[in-house]
Amino acid sequence: MAINLENVVTNVLNTLFPGTTIHKVLVKPGVDYDGDEVLRITVILDEGPERLDKDALVGLARHLRSRLAEVDHEEFPIVSFVSRNEAKKLKLESV
Repeated sequence: MAINLENVVTNVLNTLFPGTTIHKVLVKPGVDYDGDEVLRITVILDEGPERLDKDALVGLARHLRSRLAEVDHEEFPIVSFVSRNEAKKLKLESV
C-alpha cells in the first residue's frame, strides 16, 4: 500500500498550525543543487502565509522529517506556502 505523502504533510501542518485552513498540499520528488533527493512541498492556504505562527515555522522541517522518516521517506522537505489566489495565478495543479 502506497503512502499518501500529501496526507502525512497535511497532518503535520494541522498539528503545528491549528485553525489554519489548508486548501491543498502538493508533494513532488526532486533533486537539489547538490544532487540530494528532496521533497518539494507546496502548501496552498485559503489565506496568505503571513498569518502562520512564526515559532511553529521554525520547527516545521524537523517535524516533517521526523514524520516522513516514520513512513520510510528520508528526503529533505523543501516547503513553500502560497495563498489560493497566488496558486491560481501560478496555475498549480487544479486549485
